[in-house]
Amino acid sequence: MPDTPPIESAGRDYVLTLGSPDRSYRVTVPGDFLDDETGPASTDAERRSWIEANLPGILSALTARETGGMVREPWGRVVVEELP
Repeated sequence: MPDTPPIESAGRDYVLTLGSPDRSYRVTVPGDFLDDETGPASTDAERRSWIEANLPGILSALTARETGGMVREPWGRVVVEELP
């Protein structure tokens, strides 16, 4: 997927940093969420592949944050933080 933002490992979590010149966000996919979706013994490559395949759902959490909307499960487990 050419438009996939860089996916960084942060301990058990995976982080995507997204934004524009006006506003930036850190989107964290928690390790326990990935354990539930890919299995606790999944490899780094399997987790990254799952994130890429499910990027629209993950980004729905960011869209909800920006618009004040609601997030459908399981995407409510994704953490979105606005960066200074």
